[in-house]
Parts: sequence; structure tokens; C-alpha cells
Amino acid sequence: MRENIFLRLLVLLLLSGAAQAELRLDPGFGSGGSLVVAASGSRDDRPLLAGLADGRFVVANMAVADVPTVRVARYLADGRLDSGFGNHGVSQVVVAAEHWDTSLVASLKVRSDGGLWLAVTRKSFLGSPPAYSHTLVRLGPDGNPVPGFNGGAALPLPALGSPDNGPLEEMLLQDDAVLLLASIYTAPPQGRFKALRIRADGTPDPGFGVAGLLIAERAGAFSYSWMSVPGGGFQALYTIFNPPELPRQSFWRRYRGDGSLDLTFGSAGEQAVAPGAGRYVANLFALPGGHHLGQGLGCHLFLFDSQGQLLREFESCPGRELIAAQPLGDKLLLVGQDFFGGTPPPGSPLSLRLVDGSGNPVPGFSGEVEGGLPGLYDDRFAAITDRAGRILIGHADNDAIRLYRYQEVGAVASSAVPVPALGAAGLILLLLGLLLPVRRRLRPG
Repeated sequence: MRENIFLRLLVLLLLSGAAQAELRLDPGFGSGGSLVVAASGSRDDRPLLAGLADGRFVVANMAVADVPTVRVARYLADGRLDSGFGNHGVSQVVVAAEHWDTSLVASLKVRSDGGLWLAVTRKSFLGSPPAYSHTLVRLGPDGNPVPGFNGGAALPLPALGSPDNGPLEEMLLQDDAVLLLASIYTAPPQGRFKALRIRADGTPDPGFGVAGLLIAERAGAFSYSWMSVPGGGFQALYTIFNPPELPRQSFWRRYRGDGSLDLTFGSAGEQAVAPGAGRYVANLFALPGGHHLGQGLGCHLFLFDSQGQLLREFESCPGRELIAAQPLGDKLLLVGQDFFGGTPPPGSPLSLRLVDGSGNPVPGFSGEVEGGLPGLYDDRFAAITDRAGRILIGHADNDAIRLYRYQEVGAVASSAVPVPALGAAGLILLLLGLLLPVRRRLRPG
């Protein structure tokens, strides 16, 4: 009887060990799980990825061409080009007549009908501060330019507050329009952001700001992020950099659909992100249902609802900087990237963490992948998940844009052979369990 109880305890110990299943490349995707999607001119050409509800996905990057050209390709779930999009799966749109020092796809958004909005930024280092130029592209669900948008051509955007214009940092979909956002920080601390609302036909929205442009200032503000709120408005997240002896604190500032400050929100249009000093949030990542995840100082993460109200906060360290937060079933995949100056250590800077709704690591998910995570420290990365629970990672090196897809976590956990984390006590029990049957056979009588 004692022997049976002992063996049961041993089985429970083995089953309760932290099984660390390694993510494996999906053999049904591309060539053995990876795919080269385009040539790349430099590691700065970070691909942007967007998933569709049916498992197809879109990849956008700057093409290697004589003039600045954005390349957009749509793929079937197995990695084949979707022939129903553009020219045999690829659409290319010229966005300017000449190159500047740097050109990149700043934002990619998918409409509910499968159409696309893309914003392209060019940067020139001649002069100080650097000059920026932005171009907006709209494609229909078939991958072709929409004739009703600027006559079917790419739309050069006015400088967002030249001469102190900045990089385009966010593009929000709002019904049949887009809101383009950039921020500038000057000394003494004086935060300023610009919002430009462009309608579906490519014209500035005359009912927003002044002829479609809003310039907002807030003394001491820095590190802007933005989110749409129900009803057509939006709110800006900013941080006040108090004197060194006081902690930083983040606030929401809400604007109506016409760009005016919503004075009914909080106190005269402003509200602390979370009660208490030192509540500091740097970046926002959009999640389904209007929720957003914010990254605070160190390993602190904040989950907000569609109104920006704090739902919960938790500790998790996905990497030095969070570059993606994606739902994976009922869990949340956090993709971090470490950025190093000087000579970086070898290997990929990416890290993958899977957490539950309270931020607790999911047992059995180690974040390790077959063959190691792709890329080097000076590559640029993107990552998304799909409804089937698969992870797609894209990165650019000096030669090409490459994609890697990993099998859904559930399938990996069931097909991989887990290695229980027993520890010293577990090993002792395991040895005793093996010796008990031997001792019984050797017992006299």
C-alpha cells in the first residue's frame, strides 16, 4: 500500500514539473517554416506585418528601387503569394521622385474590408534638426490603389509643423479617415504634438482642428502615445518630467472628434493614468476589443480598457524594450528586443514571453525556439500572431526580408517531449521510486 502511494506521488511530481517545450518551425509554411519575401537594402528596412482574419497576412517594406517605392505583398496562410492581390500577390507604389537618406514604412493599418492604409517616412540628415517628409498610400482589398483617394496616387503630406516637424509615430483608423500623429520635444520641457486627419478621398478633414491639422502643447510633457476612444475622439498619453527629486508621472489628455479638448474628461480634460506618484507609462500597444498595453519603467506593464481606464498592472520583463504585444489564445505574447550600443553580444536580441491575464508566465512556454531565434543585434524585427495561435517573426538583414513561422503553442506542447524541472528533491524521489521494486524482489520470502 505504501509503495502504491509513493508511486502516485512520484507520478504527480513528474506531471507537475515545469515542462519547457521548444517552439518549432511550422513545416507547412514556406520552405521548412521560413520564407524570403523580398530583397532588402539595409537592416534599417524593418518589415511591417499585419494579419487577416482568415489566416492570410500582409508584409510591407521599402523596395530596392531607383526611386522610393513601397512594396506590399499579401500571402496565403501557407506562405504562398495571394494571386488576388496586386500583381500576382505584390503591389508597388512610388512615393517620391528622389531618395533621401532614409526611407521606411512608418505604419500599416488594415481596414475592416481588407483595404490598407500605409504611411511612408523619408528622413534627411542635412541640416539640424533633420527634415522629415511623409507620404500616405491607400490600397483597396485587391491591392490596387483606390481611384477615389488622391486620384489613385500616393499623397504627399504637408510638413507637420515645419521647421520643427518630427517623425510620424502613429496612425489611427477612425471610421473612413486616418489620424496621423507626430510629437516634438523642446527645451525647456515643452511637449508638442501634431495631429493631421485625412479623409478617405485624401483631403484634410475640415471639421478637425484648423483645416484638418491640430497642434497641441503641454508644458513639461514628453513621450507621447495615442489611442482612439469610442465616439470618434482620441486621447494622448504623455509623461511629465518633474525635477529630479520628484518621480515622473503619466497622464491622459482627451480630445473630441473635432480636435477640441474634452473638458468633461477628468479634470479640465486631463486624468492621471494611475493614482499615485511615479506612475510612468512610455508606450502603448493596441490589443483586440480596444484594449491597450502600456509599458512602464523597468518590467512594469499596464492593461487599459477602450477608455484608457486601468484594468490591471503586473510585472514582466519581455526584454529591454517591448516591440510587440499580441494575443495568443487567451494568453498574451510579449516580444522584447534588447538594443545595445557599441559591440553587442552574439545572437538574436529577441525574447518571447507568454503570460496569462494576471501577467504570470505560462508553464511550459520557455520562449526558446528550434534553431534559436532569428537575426542579429543590428537587425530590425516585427512579430504578430494569428487566430490559429502561430507566431510569425519578420526581420531585415543586409540582404533580404525574412519570415519565420512557429507552430501554435498547444500543438508544440503536445508534440514536443517535455523535460520536467525536477530539482534535487525530485531526483531523489525518482531514484527511490526506481529502487523500491528492486528492493521488493530482493526481500527474503
